[in-house]
Amino acid sequence: MDAVRYHLSHFMDSRKTLCGRLCSIEAKIKLPTGRSTLMYIEEVNSLTESIQCQT
Repeated sequence: MDAVRYHLSHFMDSRKTLCGRLCSIEAKIKLPTGRSTLMYIEEVNSLTESIQCQT
């Protein structure tokens, strides 16, 4: 049972980290910095793929 808790905890922490990174990118995109949002597309795609692989 401890192994299950450990893996579940690790999974949840990983998911929180990935979602946190997506939220961070979203906040950066919303800022009027004049930067192109295209630079974030690859990272968002990678994070989204990681989240989908965990599901």
